[in-house]
Formats: sequence, C-alpha cells, structure tokens
Amino acid sequence: MDLVTALRNKIPRDVFANTTMMVVVLMVAFTVVMVVVFTGLLYRFNTRVTETITTGLSSLIKTGVPPRVSIDESLRKIYGQNYIIFYAVMLVLTAAFGYFLTRLILIPTRKTIEAQKRFIADVAHELRTPLAIVKANTEVILLEGEKFDADTRKQLESNIEELDRISEIINNLLTFNRLLRPGRIEFVDIDLSVIVDRAVAKLTQTIRSQNIDIVIKKSDFCSIWANAV
Repeated sequence: MDLVTALRNKIPRDVFANTTMMVVVLMVAFTVVMVVVFTGLLYRFNTRVTETITTGLSSLIKTGVPPRVSIDESLRKIYGQNYIIFYAVMLVLTAAFGYFLTRLILIPTRKTIEAQKRFIADVAHELRTPLAIVKANTEVILLEGEKFDADTRKQLESNIEELDRISEIINNLLTFNRLLRPGRIEFVDIDLSVIVDRAVAKLTQTIRSQNIDIVIKKSDFCSIWANAV
C-alpha cells in the first residue's frame, strides 16, 4: 500500500517516471492491438479458405465438373492477398507505434531543453542591465580624459571593448538559444595568433606587475572558422 501511495505521489511530479509509465502503457496497448488485429486477420483468412474449399467441393459434387478456377489456384490467391494485408497492417501499426513511442520518450528531453532555454534567456537578459550600466559609467569617466594619464585611459577604453564583446556574446547566446535565424551569427576565418596577441596586450600591465615572462610560439597555420567575437 505504501508503494502504491509513493508511486501515485511521484509519477505526476517526476517527468521521467511519468514517461516510463506512459511507455509501458503504450507497449501493452500496442501488444493488445496487434493481437486483436492479427486474430481478426487470421479469422478472416480461415473463413475465406473454408468458403473456397466448401464452394469448390460443392460445385464438384453437384455438377461432377471441376470449377473453372481450381481450388488450388483460389487458395494460392487467398494466401497472396493475406500476405500483402498482413505486412501492410504490420507496417502501419509498427510505424504508428514508433511515432508515438518516440514522442513519449522525447518528452523529458524537450522539457529539459525548454527549461534550459528559459534559464539561459533569463540569465542573458539579467546580465544586459549591469553591463550597460558599467559601460555607461566608464564612458562618462572617459569624458573627463584630462584627469587620467595615457595608460589609465587606454585601460578604460579596453574595458569598454571587453564590455562590447561580452554584450555581443550574450546576443549570440540568445540567438543560438532561440534558434532564430542562426545565420545572423557570422563565421569567418580567424587568425588565432592575432587573438593571442590581443589577449596578451590587454594583460600587459598585470604581467609586468607580477614579473611574468610569456613566450608565444606560433605556427604557420593558425586560422579557424569561428565567430569573430
């Protein structure tokens, strides 16, 4: 009794348990339908065979002349027709069962993807506001450029570039997440050596303050097909 109560409470809330139960029910229903259909086909086949043999023998007994179409030919025709009907019905039922089974099995996956998409969209939208505020404050500070030396000003401009890059990444993330016009995300040949040089240049002050030596080895082929952001 406790097991039944636990299952009754779990199945409506647990999408995987619910799907498992629905798949089991669908398989049982498919088995029942197959048994009923093939029992009907078998009954129809036996009825036609019996009628054909009875009709042929009755004609032969009454007239003493064999029927125009022999019993053997009639039976072969019945066998051929029943084979076609059997395979056609089996194909239709199997295809229908596979379709509904696939939809049931993919229910947890669809719900998980939808929840993931909602989470990504919410996070991306929440990040936009603080990024916009930080960028606006940095631009306001840059308007008073006379108060800062060249290195500080360069660092602030680099911060704005990074904020723009993050904003573009968020836009790309939303585009992928919504699966709307993925062609809007441009892919080009990118030289990885340029990206490495740019990253190192942005960290120059930190590298110098920590007395770190960085050695970069580049090959002749450093291009990849990717988004420039």
